[in-house]
Amino acid sequence: MSPSFASAGFAPRSRRFEFGRHGGITLRMPPGDRASPAAPDRPQVLVESRGTATVVALEGEHDVFTASEVRGRFSGVLDAGGPLVIDMTNASFVDSSILGAVIGALQRAREEDAAVAVVLPAEGSTTHRIFEITGLLPLVPQAGTVDQAVELVRRP
Repeated sequence: MSPSFASAGFAPRSRRFEFGRHGGITLRMPPGDRASPAAPDRPQVLVESRGTATVVALEGEHDVFTASEVRGRFSGVLDAGGPLVIDMTNASFVDSSILGAVIGALQRAREEDAAVAVVLPAEGSTTHRIFEITGLLPLVPQAGTVDQAVELVRRP
């Protein structure tokens, strides 16, 4: 007879699969069985006026589920005719749909003669590496900080 997991010292744990709010499947583990007590990186899109520029800050993980909100925020700023600063300093992950939103904003800004600057997280971060791997890094007007980006897009 082969040994069971219980006899080998492995107690079965209660796990539950749930459907997430966007149709994805989430594995729920019992309390005390988490690898990290920190909450997942919840995506946020924050908008702030800085002088004549508008800063759209992406925080947390952004993917296809937040892409329409991100595109809408970028479009709203460009519709108003103001300069756009895209702050990705606190974006822990972005997928191709978010890259597409950034590229779309850059193309529209170029067509409408509007100013856009992007603030990326530190070199070596996941988001920075995604821009690097996709070849977008040299194509994106960048600034090291939000204040520098606001100065970059300011018009005389």
